[in-house]
Amino acid sequence: MASRSTLRPHAYDPATNPELFEGVLTRRVVAFIIDLIIIAIPLLAASMFIFVFGIVTFGIGWRCSGCFPPASVIWALALYGLTLGSPCVATIGMRAMDIDAHLVRRARYFMARRRSTAVVYWISVSVLTPFIVLVGIFKTHAAASA
Repeated sequence: MASRSTLRPHAYDPATNPELFEGVLTRRVVAFIIDLIIIAIPLLAASMFIFVFGIVTFGIGWRCSGCFPPASVIWALALYGLTLGSPCVATIGMRAMDIDAHLVRRARYFMARRRSTAVVYWISVSVLTPFIVLVGIFKTHAAASA
């Protein structure tokens, strides 16, 4: 086990570098919306395909719709896992908003960490959104106006 003296300090400290954290919440919300759109477009195309396929096959093709919920979860987790594990260490929306996700002490994500981060993120977003986003935005704007 490494002693405390051999551990590197955190990459960025909000107390000593507050300028690095200004506007992050707003940019993160926009990044989330961009990622949501990127996830939704192929799912929308797949649902339209299933609908048309069902019409063409007189309803038989609509049996494919049972695969849609698990496929959408797999698609979202795969996209988040692959993009967080890329050399950019950010999803497509995060890259667009100039945000990256590093572990403590700037360590790299590994495969199990990418998947677990995506799972925990989407579970928390499913349960808490939009409340957690609204709380963060209102708290930031209240602190800025005070």
